[in-house]
Amino acid sequence: MGELIHIGSVMREQTKKTVSLTSSSLDRTCPICGKQVQPVEVELPWKTMMVPGRCECEKEEARKQEELEERRQKRIRIERLFNISMLGPRFAECTFDNWKYRPGSEKVYEACVDYVKNWHTRRKTGEGLIMYGNPGNGKSHLGAAITNSLLARENTVIFANVPNLLLRIQATFDSKKETQSEIMNALQLADLLILDDAGAEKWSSWVETTLYSIINSRYIARLPVIITSNLGISELKDAVGYRTFDRLIETCPIIENTASSYRVEIASQRAKKIKKTTKGA
Repeated sequence: MGELIHIGSVMREQTKKTVSLTSSSLDRTCPICGKQVQPVEVELPWKTMMVPGRCECEKEEARKQEELEERRQKRIRIERLFNISMLGPRFAECTFDNWKYRPGSEKVYEACVDYVKNWHTRRKTGEGLIMYGNPGNGKSHLGAAITNSLLARENTVIFANVPNLLLRIQATFDSKKETQSEIMNALQLADLLILDDAGAEKWSSWVETTLYSIINSRYIARLPVIITSNLGISELKDAVGYRTFDRLIETCPIIENTASSYRVEIASQRAKKIKKTTKGA
């Protein structure tokens, strides 16, 4: 038995010598910072061996790449159901630069610009936004501008008209192309969810329950939601339900857009132009 122990000790010593003789060949230079990186010792069941080490900046870079890949895969899953085409031709071109200023829209415009500017903080805290006011005064434009700005920065953003979204979810009941769970999962995973024209949907217990499920899942995950609505605050609360509204007001500053309807202004200008043309004919 003593001889066996002696032989084992000799083998271990020989392994250490072999490792020490070859470890210098494993020295390497970090390709990122240029620092010399020493090999590291790895304990295996049958021996100790040296392997090339990694610099801290290499580890950090690997972590960032893994995170980017996870985000890329998440974006692919979400965009399979919701992509930028959901904005439609009109809203796909909406930016802060082509925003048409009108009196009464200053605060909501500044709030939206600030939201994008400080997106990293908003994403971390789960803070959203509620924009409400008369129809046609630019709330959807601003929501789309936020969407386009954040999509350009590789974030996953869903911009969805609430009545159309609910109809789409209902359509899955008789569909083999997509399921309700797939849609709900995408709504729950996106970095930002913008629900446009909330309160325009016809109320039902199913509508209230579905909206609550969407908002609550994001509330639990601390993921932000932006709401646009043509309703007043008390009307919006009645439309979406108390439980849903309660979660929204905890996480979303409320801003009123008091500007007049841009569409009404365009229609008025068109009418004046037609009247002038007819009068001159």
